[in-house]
Amino acid sequence: RERVVKASRDITINSKKVIFQVHRMSKDNKEEVLKKAEKYLVAVTEQYVARLIKELAGTDFWKLRRAYSP
Repeated sequence: RERVVKASRDITINSKKVIFQVHRMSKDNKEEVLKKAEKYLVAVTEQYVARLIKELAGTDFWKLRRAYSP
């Protein structure tokens, strides 16, 4: 359960990084900011979401339903 909670928190933290990166966008640095945001988003999906999927594979959904949130 603790590993699922940790993975969920990591996803939340890194998703916030993506959102804050996009909020820093202006006319001058649009391309650079979007590249950084895309890099963070790829890291979230490849590292953290993949880890969460591995942890949840083969387990009872109802047992761990409160350990993570959408």
